[in-house]
Amino acid sequence: LVMQRSLRTRLTVILLVISILPLLFAAFLGMQQIVSSQIDQAIAQQNEISSRVSIQTEEYISSAVNDLRSLVEVYDIDKFNPNQQETLLRNIISFSDVLNDVAITNSFGTEIVKVSRDNLLGNFDLQNIASEPVFREVLNTKKIYYGEISFAEDTGLPFMLLGIPIIDLASGDLTGVLVAKLRFQAVWSFMA
Repeated sequence: LVMQRSLRTRLTVILLVISILPLLFAAFLGMQQIVSSQIDQAIAQQNEISSRVSIQTEEYISSAVNDLRSLVEVYDIDKFNPNQQETLLRNIISFSDVLNDVAITNSFGTEIVKVSRDNLLGNFDLQNIASEPVFREVLNTKKIYYGEISFAEDTGLPFMLLGIPIIDLASGDLTGVLVAKLRFQAVWSFMA
């Protein structure tokens, strides 16, 4: 009798294990499929967001480049006197959400005119930026310089330096550099 009970108990346990193990295995495979699917969806969503942010950031920078290139190529900004240059720079900065500071240098890196959205600048604020990468790179390549993203010490806001060569069309010589500080906090909202 004891042996029958023990045999019956063993068979019951074995049958339960045999019937439950496939269910547990199927549940494990199902959960693995669900987790894998969710990971794939998350990666696809991240790729879509990063693609959208990349396109918006490129358009953001391109709008600034186009505005600044029009000053150089259409208006021939280097042909104006400093007062006229300052007026043009103030106009472009007032109509652009992208630009924070804009300066024109001569071919030696000395700023001739500089305007800022945030600060009132005078002649004493003009600097020589000949040793700065934005000037040296444009001087060496005669191409547009795109700086790294940096953070302003006083505000902590991100910005990027942009350098546009000012080239004399007759001689092909570099006569100066149009240097702009692009406001980058709008790019943060693209990522949000």
